[in-house]
Amino acid sequence: PKVIVAGPPCTAFASLSKMNKTSYPDAYQKSRTIGLKLARLMAITAMIQITADHFFLIENPAGSELFQLPEFRDLWNTGKVGKITFPQCTVGLKTPEGLPILKLTELWSNAK
Repeated sequence: PKVIVAGPPCTAFASLSKMNKTSYPDAYQKSRTIGLKLARLMAITAMIQITADHFFLIENPAGSELFQLPEFRDLWNTGKVGKITFPQCTVGLKTPEGLPILKLTELWSNAK
């Protein structure tokens, strides 16, 4: 495909997952195992997209461990990937009461 858009589950990599590691180790391990498989698949797919001169966009919370995985560091080190971090309230994320939610999100892409 010309463009791949992905958001591997953040439950395995977001900062809150660290609390689950201690409080709910079995659930954490199950989530982490699935998350790592999907993350690695996404990193491989993104690398294929770069090689084919096609594009990808990957979304995860800012500070996610996803972007520190070796496969994602390799992706970054190609020099063909950029990133942007933004609060989701800038694109309309709100509470049910209508208040803006400051949820920092990071996007990686090879599209310029």
